[in-house]
Amino acid sequence: AHFLLGLKHTPPVDLLPYHRLGVDKYRRMGRQYHLWKVASPDQNRVQGVVRILRDAGLEVTVRGEAHDHD
Repeated sequence: AHFLLGLKHTPPVDLLPYHRLGVDKYRRMGRQYHLWKVASPDQNRVQGVVRILRDAGLEVTVRGEAHDHD
């Protein structure tokens, strides 16, 4: 938030929470998936990040959609 607010033109923020939907694709391509230990954030974590960014004055969406579950 601090970095974005320091820019001449503050862009909107679209959060794209990590998900594991690509794991099988890596397996089928014979590639090693290096992020297998990384967990997807739960809804509370996403809401917390949205709240922090909005409280800082940024326009925030999650996956392109408004996220008003405060």
